[in-house]
Amino acid sequence: MRAPSHHPSGIYRGSERGASAWPLVLALVLLLVFVYLWYAETDKRDEALAKQKDAQEAELQAKNETKRAMDELEALSRIVGFQDATFSADGRTISTTNRATLEAHVKPDGTLPGETGGKGTLAVLEEKAQMPFTRAGRIHTSQIGVEKPLDYSVLPQAFKDKLQAYRDKWQDGLGPKPVPPTDEDDTAKMAEYRDALAEYEAKGKERDADLADLSTDESWKQIAEVVRMPAEWAGQTGTEIVVDYLSLPEGGAYTVEALLKPLPAMIDAFKSEITALQSAAVTTITQQAADITSARTELDNTRTELARVQSESTQQIEAANRTITEQTESITRLQDEKSTAQNELEQTKERHKGEMTKVEADRDAYRAGLANSKERHLVRMRRDDPKGTILAVSDALGTGTIDLGTSDRSYIGLIFVVSGLDRGGNRVDKGRVVVTQVTGEHSSKVRVLEGRGQIAGGDRLHNALYNPTDPMHVYIHGKLDKWPRELAVTRLRRLGVVVQDQVNGDTDYIIVPNSLGETPDVGTEDEGGDEEEGEGAANPLAQLEVLARRNGAVIMPERLFDTLLDF
Repeated sequence: MRAPSHHPSGIYRGSERGASAWPLVLALVLLLVFVYLWYAETDKRDEALAKQKDAQEAELQAKNETKRAMDELEALSRIVGFQDATFSADGRTISTTNRATLEAHVKPDGTLPGETGGKGTLAVLEEKAQMPFTRAGRIHTSQIGVEKPLDYSVLPQAFKDKLQAYRDKWQDGLGPKPVPPTDEDDTAKMAEYRDALAEYEAKGKERDADLADLSTDESWKQIAEVVRMPAEWAGQTGTEIVVDYLSLPEGGAYTVEALLKPLPAMIDAFKSEITALQSAAVTTITQQAADITSARTELDNTRTELARVQSESTQQIEAANRTITEQTESITRLQDEKSTAQNELEQTKERHKGEMTKVEADRDAYRAGLANSKERHLVRMRRDDPKGTILAVSDALGTGTIDLGTSDRSYIGLIFVVSGLDRGGNRVDKGRVVVTQVTGEHSSKVRVLEGRGQIAGGDRLHNALYNPTDPMHVYIHGKLDKWPRELAVTRLRRLGVVVQDQVNGDTDYIIVPNSLGETPDVGTEDEGGDEEEGEGAANPLAQLEVLARRNGAVIMPERLFDTLLDF
């Protein structure tokens, strides 16, 4: 058993704990039980809803796949044509190609189905294989418009091969005719020219011989009676023009046959591809219909399971609500007991008010001491913390450079106190410098204001109001003796200082005029800071010191503020 407390308030502390702790613990346990039951049933319901959502998504995906397959089948039938057949699936009718009509059009002897009949496209094409040609409109030796039929299907194969051989051999022509060199005295180039010209003329004679051999063929004579062209046209002979004309797809018998020959095989391949696509589409639609049926079955099962889980959850929630109602009544009863105990506690507090007043006084004294310790620590830290370093100094010119620049919020007119260390490692102030030019991110030029000849490279820079990273917070009390308030605020803001309208926990310094009274220099230890605040409370400076201690701020007299402010 724990010994009774000797604290002045120990008389009522034990009864307060006993009256208020156990009802709250019981209520918390009941609340945790209810939350556990609630979330357990919620998880089951969420799992059933997730299954239902998955089944619905599967059904929707199957429908989309079915629609895509039917759209592809219908698009394919539009490309092929002859859309007089239909295919039903998933409540819609798809137009497809009539295979009987298609086969009739692509067979050499195809006949269209139906009562009217008729020949297919390929049969009509073969029937029109004999093509009459009209002779050229401008011919020297014949009449205009005379026609004579020419049956290309009876041209001998030997003539066709000879014609093809001629075109294969001379399709690139003779090439450009050699040009004599500009310098006829160049023996080597003239020899090359004569050799090239002889080769060119030999090729011309060889081509003329091939043309003469072609024009003596009996088949050529038949064609010449129908197609005659003047030799002057385009620099070609009449024979060359006829050869070029016969090589066109609509004019050359061998080319027409070459065009028609692979057509049946292409038709068969096309028919096979159509059959395969139709079969694949039917298979896909059938499979998707089965998937839809399966998804619907799973969805129905999920809905049944969801209904069961919801029913069980409803029953469990109703039971939990009944339990909560019972526990609420119990909590209300316990709260009444707690209220009675609190009333007794208040009466006990009233009886021991004197002891409580003493406890509160002890607490305030402790807080005041803590704030005063914080003030002394902040004073030392801000007073002794250097902001930068002297890089170099010229005693003759009274100038130097420091390691603070644009990135450190340095600007022209910024003043620093320069200090060094004595043999004992203590700080010794040597003088002051002012920034005259900002030359880089971390460099500025300075002019020595005080301590010329004493300041050296490596000395440290101090300014209680300046911070290169975070702004200081300052409150100006009343009207300063030397500085107009607006000008002082402007100069402080140039330093990056935040000027506050009132003192709070963010305040670093409270600046007071010299006429307010004597104040210790910033950074000195105030050994009397822990004294009671009652004495001197009517003094304005004493009141400010109390306010500063409560908020962790430091009093700065105007005379120190004047040495740190810029030009």
